[in-house]
Amino acid sequence: MKGIYNKLSDHQASNYDLYLTSINKSCTQNIAKSEGIKLPAITFGALQNAQDSIGDPNREWTITVER
Repeated sequence: MKGIYNKLSDHQASNYDLYLTSINKSCTQNIAKSEGIKLPAITFGALQNAQDSIGDPNREWTITVER
C-alpha cells in the first residue's frame, strides 16, 4: 500500500502516518465524487481493548469505526 500512496503523493509518503494525516478531507471527498464513489459518514476512534490469540486482554490498541 505504501508504494501506491508514494505514487499519489509524488514520493512524499516516506512516513505513512504523516502522509495520511496530511491529506485534506475535501481532497479525498473530491476524488471520491469524481470517481462516483459515495463515502459514508464515519468516525474513527481508538480503544485499548485488544486480545491475544486465546482471547485474553493484552492492553494493545484497536481502531474503532462508527457509522
